[in-house]
Amino acid sequence: ALLSVHDTVAQKNYDPVLPPMPDDIDEEEDSVKIIRLVKNREPLGATIKRDEHTGAIVVARIMRGGAADRSGLIHVGDELREVNGIPVDDKKPEEIIHILAQSQGAITFKIIPSVKEEMPMKEGKMFIRALFDYDPNEDKAIPCKEAGLAFRKGDILQIMSQDDATWWQAKHEGDANPRAGLIPSKHFQER
Repeated sequence: ALLSVHDTVAQKNYDPVLPPMPDDIDEEEDSVKIIRLVKNREPLGATIKRDEHTGAIVVARIMRGGAADRSGLIHVGDELREVNGIPVDDKKPEEIIHILAQSQGAITFKIIPSVKEEMPMKEGKMFIRALFDYDPNEDKAIPCKEAGLAFRKGDILQIMSQDDATWWQAKHEGDANPRAGLIPSKHFQER
């Protein structure tokens, strides 16, 4: 084993072997990104929706600290074309989520990047004290129950993102896990 490692290092063979690029890429097609993420037990950390105007499946939200956020390869507004070689144009977001849930190991996405320039993300420095208990599993309005963050009255929450007017991203103060969860925004909760 030691000699095998020595030979690998001597040949500078460090990179993983990636599959060849597909031959059937249309030259006329918009700029396409092919992304491969290795799935572990944690969720991907992105939500998707159907664009009302174009009908395309687009990335609606990236959860701070999630796998998609840490990869830096998927952005809000990116159009999803394929998941593991399966076209998603005619699928509902729920069907795509089911495909992702069934996938094991590496997941390959074919994406058309968003044209919007994204602002660099800043680490949230705003803290709030919860004035009520919240359980995302009992909330009918939350876009994705799995992405919700449960909290109790008196908990201190660090607000990571207020980009969405109705759903903020937050985590419990002092939580070592960098992944944020969804909570109702102050305005949305008051309403």
